[in-house]
Parts: sequence; structure tokens; C-alpha cells
Amino acid sequence: MNLIMNQMNKTNESKRHLINCMSAVILLVFGCVLLFSACETTNPANGEEDVIVTPSEITLSGATHTPAAETVSVNAEASWTLSSNQSWLRLTLHANGSAASASLSGNGKQTVYLVADANASTTAAREAAISLKGDVKVTVKQQASNPVTGSGNPWTGVNFVKEDVAALKLRKVYFGHKSVGGNIVAGIKRISDINMRTAYNQPENNDQSLRTNIAQLASGPAFVEHDIGSDGQPFNKIASFRRFMNEIIRDNVEIAFFKFCYMDIDNNTSVNALIAAYKEAMDELHTRFPNVIIAHFTVPLYSRQASFHNSVREQFNKWLRETYKDKVFDIAVIQSVASNGTTALSWDNATIAMADEWTNDGGHLNEAGQNRIGGALIAFLAQVKK
Repeated sequence: MNLIMNQMNKTNESKRHLINCMSAVILLVFGCVLLFSACETTNPANGEEDVIVTPSEITLSGATHTPAAETVSVNAEASWTLSSNQSWLRLTLHANGSAASASLSGNGKQTVYLVADANASTTAAREAAISLKGDVKVTVKQQASNPVTGSGNPWTGVNFVKEDVAALKLRKVYFGHKSVGGNIVAGIKRISDINMRTAYNQPENNDQSLRTNIAQLASGPAFVEHDIGSDGQPFNKIASFRRFMNEIIRDNVEIAFFKFCYMDIDNNTSVNALIAAYKEAMDELHTRFPNVIIAHFTVPLYSRQASFHNSVREQFNKWLRETYKDKVFDIAVIQSVASNGTTALSWDNATIAMADEWTNDGGHLNEAGQNRIGGALIAFLAQVKK
């Protein structure tokens, strides 16, 4: 009997121990719930502390962005208010730039578009802060409209302003090119109202189209663009430009230049022979037409996917930069820099390549690339001097 009673006591003690443990767990859980609720009630009712704004820093070009080219992502559990401290930078929820304002409020997750006025300064960048209820979250920097290219340096600025367009409209320009040049011309037409005249390659008709367009320059300034030479034959392009200058263009223009294509130089090209032929022709033209600005174009590059010969192209480009300095429009460098400022490299991880965002096929310029190079060329031709 005593044995049975002892066993029952032990069982009751185990039950009481189990009940005590379960009670402790329930009290602990209940306490955590109360603590969490207390913490929640101490947060601001609008959930401001839960608002996240990304990125923390944005860099814009000097050109106008309408619609905006950059965005800010707002992630919040409750309401938020963003505001800009500069009149040139406005905020909008519309991708087309409409209804922009200096201050913007919303709820939950949202994308805010930045709308910036053109930076008319050619020397100074400017900065703004986008704040969240007085607490600065995002720094926005806008580059100068045209970074000053030091005397003797090739042109690598990518921005242009309305003053550049106005200045170029007063100049008489000849531009000989093939397909990538046609891409650039398309960009210029898209982003400006410069008077572009197209001269077609008509060797069988005594180059009548070019003769007509050059003759029309007597009545006023214009930008004459012309199909020149054959791709893959750089010496032919040099000879064609030389002949056109001597026989047709002469000193009827203020600026004259032509560009090679990426297809004109590869591992089979004798760079030294090409340099010799190019220099001989340019020396002659500089002597014969001292009042004409003979400008120069670096050879455009392939993107990384087909960049095996870019190092050969850069051999010629390096000589061109060192020889003609501030008369060089450096398309190779300009197209190698992505919109975020990073530089694209070829397969050798040493030679620059065209950034992927400027092309759809690795060689030609897509619409974004056309606009970028076209704008840069407008600024160069507006500002290049003898």
C-alpha cells in the first residue's frame, strides 16, 4: 500500500512540475507580446523610422532630364515626404516628368523620378539634397554642362547645352563617314534642330550630290554629312577625303573631318603604314587650307563581346591623340564610359571597349548611344578652335 501511495505522490509531483513549466512558458510568451506592443506604440505613428530611401547618392549629367533619367526608390510601412532643397531639381511620380514639384508625399513603396533643369554652367557642378522630413537621405550631384577640356587634350565631354546648338548652327561643317557616322547623325537629328544636309556617294556621277551640297553653303551655314569610302578599306577613306577636300570642299567650310569605322582596323592592319598615309594627307590639307579646321576622330571600338582587335585600334588612337590633341574628338573614350561612370574593357582586361549599354550588336550605336555621341559631337564642333 505504501508503495502505491509513493508512486501516486511521484506522479502528482511530476504533473505539478509540468504545469509550473507550462505556466512559465505562457507567462514568457505573454510578456514578449506585451513588450513588443509597448515598443510598437513608442514608434512614430507615421512609421517614419521604417522608411528606406535608396540609392544614397545619384550623379546626373549636365543635360536636361525630362523625363528623368534617374530614380529614387522609397520603401516605407507608412506615409513619407521627400523634398528637394534646390529649385533646379524636382520630384515626380510620373516617368514623363509631368507634375514635378519640390516636395512629394506618398504611402508605402514608390519610385520617385528626378527632373533636373539643364546645367548651363560650363565649369561648375552643382549639388542638391533630397531629404525625408528634414533628415537628409540622398545626395544628388549634377555635372557641369561641358567639363572643361584642358588645352591640348582630346575632347571627351558628353554633354551639350542650347548655346552649343546655337553656335554650331553658325558654322559650316563637312563630315565624311559610313554606318557608325550615320548612327551619330541620327542622334544629332533626334536631339537638336541643326540644319543637316545629306550628300550621297556618287563617284559615277562626278560626286554631284556633294558638289551641290557644298555649293549651297554659299547661302548660309549647314552641317553636310556624306557617305565616304568603303568599310574595311582605311587607305581608301584617306584618299577619298583628300580628293574631296582638294577638288570639291576646299575652303568652303569652316570645319572638315572624316572618321574611320571599327571595321577599318584589325590584326591584319599595318598601323605604322596607316599612320604614315594619314599624316601625309593631313599635312597636305593643313598646308593647302590653313583657314579650315581639320578635325580628327578616334576609331570607334567594339564592345567586349567582339573586342579582340580593339588593342590594334587603340594603337592608332593613341598616336592620333598625341599628335592632334584638342582637335581630336575621342569617340573611343566617350563610348567606353557607361552612364554610371564605369569604364568597359576588352577581353584583355586592359584595352578600353564600348560599354554594352550604347550598342545592340556590339559595334553600331543604339538610340542611347546615338544621342550620347551626337550630343558630345555637337559640343565639340561648337567649341573647337584653330
